Amino acid sequence: MTMDGPDGRPTGEEPAVEPAADAADGAALATNGEEPGAAVGPVRSRPPGLAGRTRHRGILWAGVTVIILFVGALLFAILGSRGNADAVPGADPVASLAVIRAGYLVGTTGGLAVSPDGRTWSVAHLPAELVAVAANDGSTAYVLAGGLVHTTTDLKTYTDVASGATGTVIAAHERGVVIVGQGNRVMRVGVDGIVEDLLPGRSEPSGLRALAASSTDANTFLAGGPVSGLWETTDGATTWHQLLRTPIQAILMDVANPKRFFVGTDGGILVSTDGGRSWTFTSFRLNTEGLAQDGGRIYAIASDRVIYSSPDGVTGWAPVVSG
Repeated sequence: MTMDGPDGRPTGEEPAVEPAADAADGAALATNGEEPGAAVGPVRSRPPGLAGRTRHRGILWAGVTVIILFVGALLFAILGSRGNADAVPGADPVASLAVIRAGYLVGTTGGLAVSPDGRTWSVAHLPAELVAVAANDGSTAYVLAGGLVHTTTDLKTYTDVASGATGTVIAAHERGVVIVGQGNRVMRVGVDGIVEDLLPGRSEPSGLRALAASSTDANTFLAGGPVSGLWETTDGATTWHQLLRTPIQAILMDVANPKRFFVGTDGGILVSTDGGRSWTFTSFRLNTEGLAQDGGRIYAIASDRVIYSSPDGVTGWAPVVSG
């Protein structure tokens, strides 16, 4: 009969060999093919194991992937900016649009871009700051920059007509009277260049983003902004009444019909045919930054920096330049 020892095994048997506490130590002993208990020679360096090589390869591929993605995004941005032949070049936000027979004027927060055909653009030699533009009679454009009001009929030469007209938006009557606005301040610039304050410090309208002037009455014009909505005065800014609460980015009064208004919003263009009492959306539903009129056509520039035109301002909108 056998007796169990103190460790629970039958007496007379050798203790079983316990697994190594560290599997890596066991692997190290078997690396050189040496028997247990043999003398250990000098430590020799070994190439990284499979796990090390896999880890290094993973890091390498991750770096390559990041580089490919970065280069791809860069090429996409470059090709995208070059591929849209319809867009006005540049990156400065658009402030306003004017169209005359000589071509197109786009005022931005960084200067003025002009083009005779909507395809070939150049930068006007004006201060590199916010520029506002307007036109009403088809032949003369008014440019507001650096507190000066300029006129141009050929997009090449600019004549100073008034100074001290500090503002960010401008509108023009066909008789040469210009309305300038900034914040809640409205000024009128006469044909003699004299600047007259019309709305000094009143609360409404405020935050002006756009102006439009009547072609028949120098005391009637529209003013609006993203906060105050659309307002109208018929007595030279002595009194105002609100026509629309919608945030406004651009305004146009039809030269042929003084009761027909267009307003540009971030959701497209609205039109009223009854002097602002009722409004409907046109088919143009892009974020609209500027509106203009020339030769019976209505023009708009959207946040994609493309200029569109329509025969009636309601339907048939298309880029003025294709391809």
